[in-house]
Amino acid sequence: MRKASKAGSTLDEKFYEDLIQKHSRLMYFTAEKYRVEGVDSGDVVQEALLSLLKGDRETLLKSFSEETLVSYIYYTVRNAAFSLNRKQAKYSQAELPLEEQALEELQDPHSWVSQSELHIVLDSILDVLPENDRLLLTYKYRLDYSNEEIAALFGWKKESVRTMLSRARQRAMTIMNDRGVKLE
Repeated sequence: MRKASKAGSTLDEKFYEDLIQKHSRLMYFTAEKYRVEGVDSGDVVQEALLSLLKGDRETLLKSFSEETLVSYIYYTVRNAAFSLNRKQAKYSQAELPLEEQALEELQDPHSWVSQSELHIVLDSILDVLPENDRLLLTYKYRLDYSNEEIAALFGWKKESVRTMLSRARQRAMTIMNDRGVKLE
C-alpha cells in the first residue's frame, strides 16, 4: 500500500514495515552502542527512521544491495545517535567529547569484547575490516544471528556463511596480531 506524504510523494508502507522488521535488531543494537545516558535507544531509532523516510530515500534504499542497505541503516542510526547525544549535551549544559570517546575506543582494543571460536573479536578493528567482514562479524557475534539467519538475510548458502565467517575471523585475528593484541 502506498500512502501520500506531506511533500506529495507516496511511501511504500510495506517496504518500510519489512525494512523495520528485518533490521530492528541492528537498529536497536547500534542505537544502544552510540547513545549516551539520558538518551533513549527508541528515540534514536525513531530519529533514524524519520531520516530514512525523508525525501525520495525509498528509491535509493530499494536500489541498494542487502549489504549496502545494512551499512546505510547502521550509519543512519549511528548519526541519529550522535545528533541526539549532542542535543542532550546541549540541554544538560555539558559537552559530549565524542572525539575523545572514539579515540579512547581505538586505543583500548578491549572496549568491546565478544567470545567466539577464536576467543575475542574486538570492536576497535571493525572499521578497518572490509565491509562484508564487518557485517558478518557484527551479525554473528554482536546481534547473535545464527548462520542460517545470516544466510537467509543476505541470500547466501549456509555453508558459504560458515566459510566467510571463518575467513573474516582470520582477517580480524591478523589485524589484532599486527596491533599487538595477543589472545590466549
